[in-house]
Formats: sequence, structure tokens, C-alpha cells
Amino acid sequence: MLTRKPANSHTLDFLRGLAAVAVVFCHFDGLVRRLGGSIPFAAAGEVGVQLFFVLSGFFIGKSVLSPAEFSPREYCLNRVFRIIPAYYFSMLLIIAFMDASVPFVEGGIGNVFSHLAFLHGWFLPWRVAINGVYWTLSIEWLFYLFMLVFARPIRHPRLGWLVAMGMIAGAVGYKLWMWHQFAGRAGLLNFSYKQLPGMLDQFGCGLVVALLLRQPSVRLLVANPWIKSIGLALSTTAAVAMVMLYIQRPPSVLYWANQWMVVFWPLAFCVSAAGVILFIQQFEETIGPWLDRSRLSFLGVISYSMYLYHNLVIGAFARSWKKVAVGGCPEWLYMTAAALAILLVSWLLYWLVEKPFMEMRTQAKRRAS
Repeated sequence: MLTRKPANSHTLDFLRGLAAVAVVFCHFDGLVRRLGGSIPFAAAGEVGVQLFFVLSGFFIGKSVLSPAEFSPREYCLNRVFRIIPAYYFSMLLIIAFMDASVPFVEGGIGNVFSHLAFLHGWFLPWRVAINGVYWTLSIEWLFYLFMLVFARPIRHPRLGWLVAMGMIAGAVGYKLWMWHQFAGRAGLLNFSYKQLPGMLDQFGCGLVVALLLRQPSVRLLVANPWIKSIGLALSTTAAVAMVMLYIQRPPSVLYWANQWMVVFWPLAFCVSAAGVILFIQQFEETIGPWLDRSRLSFLGVISYSMYLYHNLVIGAFARSWKKVAVGGCPEWLYMTAAALAILLVSWLLYWLVEKPFMEMRTQAKRRAS
């Protein structure tokens, strides 16, 4: 028995869950290292962020392309109700339980208001000041505005492709420019290219998938049993190869010193990830029910809450680990408890915060229509 409506994609939920888990592992590794261990492939958290952006490009692209008539009002209602309430609530919890002094230190009010306006990603001191993952939301929100502005040409049969290719080419050009400006200064290079212009190739790859699936001939082609099997195998292999290449180049040492990695590796990974998104959907009827029954796809359902709150849980466990270690608690049990706490908090806050506002969104859309 499926736990979600058939219209929802369990295969894409699985990919969202996979991206969320990669990000969580990256930050969870800091807690594990306090106990003298490490998590294999923790550096893949960066890859999880990029997979999120490709998925976002696909989902938002689809939301712009699918309606018979595009409604800016409905588009904005969707984004506001989906993102802002849970984001603001998570910020309130993090300030209250992790660092209540944030609004009262020098520049604290500006820090808080820049986060409320999704502009914190523009300021180096505030980019990761409240919650280390919030920088991606700054980029994500600006992407929503970008898609709103360019919705009309994106819906055009030919101009949509020009917009998508322009996003990809523009991002590569921007990163080349940033490389020549800040080569050898990893911190400034990281901050400068991780702005919307430098991430548009990742969103653009997702938009390309949405544009492809708008074509009946493409939908028929990728549904072919041989083509979808070979396509998924090749794109998955390429994506894994890109992940392994990234892991073999520690960001603090080799990644930021290599022009190809900084400029072209994200695009190479995102092209392969776009292929996975394109082809895995063709297996919805065969593996979707299994992903639903195993609850692997449910990780994608709660992925936004997992993204928002996992650092709060990790911080709570990090503050208590010395007391627990003195008390003789086995490390494996402590780590397991922390992982389960992340899942439990994400699940609870999905039901208590996210889901009610998504239902309010549905009601608001009905009233608007």
C-alpha cells in the first residue's frame, strides 16, 4: 500500500533523501571526529548540495512549464508556504537553543534581518553565522525569483532552451572569472562562486530535464526499456565517478587549487545527476512501490526538515559528548542515538510545521482561484 498519492514520485523523493543524508553525514562527521572516529565519504556532502540544486531546477522548471497558463500568484504562494514558515521556525529554534546572543552582539540585528530576507549569502560574515546550511537557501530563493522573472521565455518552445543553455554557459563563464580573480585564495573563491550566478549551471541542468520531458517524443524515447536501463546505468556510473573524483581531492588542499575542479567538475557532476533524474523516473512503477514500503522515499519527504534541523540536533549532542563519555556510554550507541534523533526531530517537525503550512497553501490556492 502506497503511503503517498500516486502523482508523487517515490524515485525522486529517494534522490532528495539521498542528497539530504549526504549533507547530514558531512556535518555529522564533525561529531564523530570528537570521539576519535570518522565517517567514510563524509566529503560527499558538497555533492548532496549540488544534487539538491539540480533537483530544484527540475521541480521548479516543471512547476513553470506544466500549467496550461502560468500564474505568478500561484507560483509565489507555492514557494512562500513551502519554504518560509519552516525556515523561520528553524531559525527561531536554533537561536533559542544554540546561541541566544545572536541578535544582541555587534551586527546581530543585521545578521538576523539578512537571514529573514534571504540576503545573508551575500555577506561573508553572515553567510553561515546562524546555521551552516542556510547559505544554500539564500541561493535557492534567488533562483525562485529568477524563474519567476524568466517564466514567460522559459515556457516558449525555443526560448526556454536558450534560457537553460544561457544559465549553464553564464555560470561557467562566471566561475572562470572568479577563478582569475581569486585563484589561490580558497575562502574568497568559495564565497564568490557560490552565489547564484555561479550555481545557475546546476539549476540549469535540472531545467534541461524538465524541458526534455515536455517533449512527447522524448518521453516516449526514454520510456523504452532498453534506453531507460542503459541511460540510468550510464548516468549513475558517471555520477558515482564524479563523486569519487571529488572525494579523492580534499577541498581544503586540492579542489580549490585546481581550475578544472572549481569550474568544470560541478557541471560534469550535475550533467550526470540530470541523467539520473531523467531516467530513474521511468522506473517509478517498478521500484517506486518498494521505495515507498521501505520508507527510503520518505527520507525525501522529510528532507527539508532534515536539512533545517540536523545541525541543531548535532549541536545538542556535541555539547553533551564529554559527559556521556565520562559516564561510559559506548560510542556506537551514542552515534546511533544522535542519528535516530535527527530522523525523529525531522519527522516530528515535518508533521508539526511543514505539513500544516502545505495544507494552508492548498487552501490559499483554492481561495485565489
